Amino acid sequence: MRDKRFWNNEINDILQANLDNLAKVHKKFWDLKQLPKKKFMEMKECELLVSETSLRINLKSVKRAYILSKMTCSDEQTKLDSYNKMQFVEFLEFLCRLALDLEDENLGRSSLAHLQRRLEIVLDHILSFIDVQRKEVVIETLMDSDADLSDCDY
Repeated sequence: MRDKRFWNNEINDILQANLDNLAKVHKKFWDLKQLPKKKFMEMKECELLVSETSLRINLKSVKRAYILSKMTCSDEQTKLDSYNKMQFVEFLEFLCRLALDLEDENLGRSSLAHLQRRLEIVLDHILSFIDVQRKEVVIETLMDSDADLSDCDY
């Protein structure tokens, strides 16, 4: 699932363009007064985030997205509580998994283009939580400095 749907240039471009603002959303849930070293979100905070938006995703889907986006733990005996702490990279996958479960009859499920559009919709709603708009992906074409631009015979 991760290789085929989430770990590709198209999805990465969307997330990369909005990385700074997504980090702000993630940090919004760090209560540094109570836990000075807290740099994670918990499931209840992810549920709160989604419920504060107008996304049409049910609570069961939010919980499933949270659980499936967690990285494996190398030592479950001593680090069991790591499953209750969503790091930023896991938060990005969580958003992609929410996009898969977005309830919209007008959006298809099968193609990468549909997932991209779904992710854009999710980001529109999530970023509204901190009153910012999603940034569009800008693709820059780099020209070879040695190329002769006047040569049209090629």
